[in-house]
Amino acid sequence: MASNRALTEAVAAARRYLRRAAAAGDPRARDTLDRIAALLAPPPSLGQISMLDDHTTIPWAEWEALADDAIRALAHRGVPFTSDDVWAMIAARPVGRDPRVLGCILLRARRDGLITKTDRAAPSRRRAAHRNPKTIWRQA
Repeated sequence: MASNRALTEAVAAARRYLRRAAAAGDPRARDTLDRIAALLAPPPSLGQISMLDDHTTIPWAEWEALADDAIRALAHRGVPFTSDDVWAMIAARPVGRDPRVLGCILLRARRDGLITKTDRAAPSRRRAAHRNPKTIWRQA
């Protein structure tokens, strides 16, 4: 696994390349830069997290991609996280799916070797989850 310094340098190099491409008129470069900025942004504080029933809805495929990106970003920060942190980064709900489907996506990330389960849990911060214990995950 790459060190934090190597990852930081790789992200900086990718940003430089994308800035040049965006300046040359590549529309995909601007979108990619925006996505990188969103992934590297600090997670919202507990006071900024909206309750699930206030969220907008988006199509399943788009939501699944956002969930994967959020899990990857949280894992690469090296700080333990729960599904509440993933929900805070997504800020949307999948259309036609039970919100508990996020658990399946977390398990898939574990199976893929991206994250690992800790032996700890924390009460949920989301009103819809009624403070149920949520597994604390960390980077594998």
